[in-house]
Amino acid sequence: SNKLSASIRLLSQATKGLTPFEFDDVDISTEIRLNSWFRIAEKWRLLANLRYDLSHGLFVDEELGIAYKYHCFEVGLKYDTARREFGFLIGLPQ
Repeated sequence: SNKLSASIRLLSQATKGLTPFEFDDVDISTEIRLNSWFRIAEKWRLLANLRYDLSHGLFVDEELGIAYKYHCFEVGLKYDTARREFGFLIGLPQ
């Protein structure tokens, strides 16, 4: 089985035209996203999802977690630094 998985994406966002809604404003115009996990034992993985704002030269969100493979699904715990909150993970194992 794989011990490491990673993906890197470059995202560029822009608005066209006028809008009366604040949620249409682009917070981060250009960013890099790194999604990765590393298997530390047969049933355990460490997870990391990072967002880097290229315009301002800083990380805007880091999500770190740990997951355990239990039979046919995976459970885990994660922490999101931007929201300052913990969350639970439930899904299919990778």
